[in-house]
Amino acid sequence: MTELAASKMPFTLENRSLRKDGSVAIIETSGAPIIGSSGEFLGYRGIDRDATERKRIEREKESMQTQLIQSQKMELMGRLAGGVAHDFNNIMTIITSLNNLAMKEASSGQVRGYLDQIQAASERAANLTRQLLIFSRNQPTKAATLDVNRTAEELLSLLRNIIGENIVINSDLAHDLLPVEADNSNIEQLFMNLVINSKDAMPNGGQIVIKTGNETIDGKRAAHPELAPGEYVCITISDSGIGMDEDVLKRVFEPFFSTKEPGKGIGLGLTVVHNIVAEYKGGITVESRPGQGTVFKVFLPASRGAVQVHSRDLEEPLGNGETILLIEDELMLSRSVSLVLTKSGYKVFAARDGEEAARIFEREGGRLDLVFSDVVLKGKSGVNIVDEFLALKPDLKVIFASGYMDIEAQWPYIKEKGFRFLQKPYDIPELLRAVRDCLNGAR
Repeated sequence: MTELAASKMPFTLENRSLRKDGSVAIIETSGAPIIGSSGEFLGYRGIDRDATERKRIEREKESMQTQLIQSQKMELMGRLAGGVAHDFNNIMTIITSLNNLAMKEASSGQVRGYLDQIQAASERAANLTRQLLIFSRNQPTKAATLDVNRTAEELLSLLRNIIGENIVINSDLAHDLLPVEADNSNIEQLFMNLVINSKDAMPNGGQIVIKTGNETIDGKRAAHPELAPGEYVCITISDSGIGMDEDVLKRVFEPFFSTKEPGKGIGLGLTVVHNIVAEYKGGITVESRPGQGTVFKVFLPASRGAVQVHSRDLEEPLGNGETILLIEDELMLSRSVSLVLTKSGYKVFAARDGEEAARIFEREGGRLDLVFSDVVLKGKSGVNIVDEFLALKPDLKVIFASGYMDIEAQWPYIKEKGFRFLQKPYDIPELLRAVRDCLNGAR
């Protein structure tokens, strides 16, 4: 106040006062100088106002504005991720298709070793694309009743190869574990990302433990207020790594946040895990301290349905001369898929747009067994083209494919109609099984 008096200028001050009920009030004091008739400074006159409510409203407005900006940034990044994934998936489908054919020609020797490495690199690239799609919430899901233990057991050998020899990975899987309703590829992604995160936290080696169990949330547990009461499957991934401090913990699920060196990661792994868990209305917690390791716990709603067995069977069923109309505007992709289908016993007509497809349909008198079309094409969409064909031949079998899953890809319509769908990059066994199943009558 002495400095204010010396300045002889108007002022506004904020003070916090304790009310009788124990709450805090924000008091705003405004003062104006009192000047005498001869111009001399006589002091201040002031007024106190209770600004508590106004400050609360201002804080809420700032918070809403920050959330809006963050939401817009996330939407923009999601669109960017989806667009990148679309083009990248087309390229990866070409690589995996041709590499698969080359692997059949080179069954052994040094060349086969090179091809195996290409295949492994392609799978890593496809995995990165899946993370981008999950991050942008554009990943189509194929929910089934799953045994999480089975998914973990199938991944263990692969995970042990990934983490290296200086890290021990152990499992403690509950024998009475309840199933969950989820997409198996998403659960695989969840395990992979959490284990790789633990691996990166142990540059000098250590131990990772994967544990599963059933847990009942009764709605009164303060640790999980976001979870609805009910039965959950709890997946715990713990490590003996370097741990995290409080500042890192606060940002651990942020997109593109990473403590790794440049080139060692893009900071999407844990964001993807968080998005997967949110999709299934589950929860995730993390406990960590510097030098004391980290524990992630994932809670997924349990199901009482019968477990549906998913298969990793790589059988490639062959065709019997059936006629397929392939509609794909990416020329290299069209050529590679046509080659795969032709070598697998099918007769293939290729079209790059709706007009060319219509000409082929008319020329062949509608004598087509199956249409395999990309969804997003130049000009008329694959969905619109197929609708026109189905009006002329209602029993025509259809498979759609796409490299991304935003509104333009018309995924809700495809799902509603029950059409088969392949997400790029698809592998050759997956393609051939889908074609064979569709021709056999499965829609």
